[in-house]
Amino acid sequence: MTSGHFVELERAYRKQLERASVPISNGGCRADSWRGEVEWFHGVGEPGGRAFCYLSEASQRSYLTWTSEAGAKILAVAQLDSLLHRNLFFWWVNVRHEIV
Repeated sequence: MTSGHFVELERAYRKQLERASVPISNGGCRADSWRGEVEWFHGVGEPGGRAFCYLSEASQRSYLTWTSEAGAKILAVAQLDSLLHRNLFFWWVNVRHEIV
């Protein structure tokens, strides 16, 4: 992937982050902490990308958006039509390494 594509990916990610009103490098995306923006790792010392998550009580949805530094450097958005963010988190923990 060229550096131009990486810039486009970063721009798209930042735009989604801003739209969700989630501050950069603040909060967490864990089973019990569901509003924040974080770096995620494939393994120890192996960067995976960036991710942010939040709940929308108005639409009754949980959202998770992430980038992948490996492979195609994609931007992916997952949503669950409920506030059961733990279910979405546990799905993401298992699938984030596969979607590249």
